[in-house]
Amino acid sequence: MSTKTYNERTGKKPDKISNFLREFSCSIFAGVAKVSVIQPFDFIIYRIQSSKDHKINISSLISKLVNKEGVKVLFKGLNITSFAVLFSSIVQFTLYQQVLRGISKRLTGTYGKNFEIFKMIKIDKNNSHKNLTIYEEDKLISNVIKKYSMCCALAGLFTGIGMGFLIAPIDNIRIKLQSVQNIQSSINLNYRFNTSFDCIKYTFNNSGIRGFYVALPLSVMREGIACTFYFGIFEYLKNKEKIKNNTIKIKLINSFIYGAICGGLNWVVTLPIDTVKTKIISDTIIPNSRHYNGVKDCILNVYTNSGVTGFYKGFSIVFIRALFVNGVVLTSFDVCRSRIVDSN
Repeated sequence: MSTKTYNERTGKKPDKISNFLREFSCSIFAGVAKVSVIQPFDFIIYRIQSSKDHKINISSLISKLVNKEGVKVLFKGLNITSFAVLFSSIVQFTLYQQVLRGISKRLTGTYGKNFEIFKMIKIDKNNSHKNLTIYEEDKLISNVIKKYSMCCALAGLFTGIGMGFLIAPIDNIRIKLQSVQNIQSSINLNYRFNTSFDCIKYTFNNSGIRGFYVALPLSVMREGIACTFYFGIFEYLKNKEKIKNNTIKIKLINSFIYGAICGGLNWVVTLPIDTVKTKIISDTIIPNSRHYNGVKDCILNVYTNSGVTGFYKGFSIVFIRALFVNGVVLTSFDVCRSRIVDSN
């Protein structure tokens, strides 16, 4: 089976600009796929996390929201949410591809530009200068898969750190738009933003630029951990199947399953961080009326009132969303790359 790309077969050198545009198109494709499935899930999650009710029930919350405010309430903040999801996905996948290329050049100099699992295995076999036993070959292949996955995980880590800074302002506005309805106050109506612009204007007038960067360390931590799991585990599972079946492309259903697994594991680890971040941001809506004196106080408050389970409020819907959304997104991205980028 030949693993040569089109450029290797024809002898043409890849155009850096054209290659970037192909990669960028895959980022846009993944972003559009994510926007199309995430909004209702996101809204319910933020309502649950920002609620002061420590025993909130998901089904009763959804029923109450729909009966009281109509189905359209599930799309509250749709414009800013759509922009946030599309923008973050484009940045995430574009940044990941660029960082991965840089890491592959610096950390795996042995392979040069041949940063592809079958090529890496072939190079390592040639460098061994001997006939390998079955055990030695299996060990070599296992080490190459781990090496490749670690590079992807490291690229994911740097991507996540960058994403934390870029997405923090959008996250602040999105959370405020989606959680403001939970405020119980006699002056409640003053905090019902009609548009995203109202929320942006309100935040700037009350807190200035720093108002958009509330809980920034938590955003950076969450995104860094999330992207490390997201890309590292997906590439590991995907390449294990490639080697097992000796094929460059894997089945779509398996790609979806691997993406779902990555998304599920990601949220098991990062949901506590996301819950605290949501509460901290929601707590800044009404000036001089905060419930928490910083992150530590918020964590202690949640634990005191609800124990460990308090950090996993709404976990079932988060987990279901993670399985479906990440399965769709990573499959879309992988298919796009295999047909537009790798084939060229």
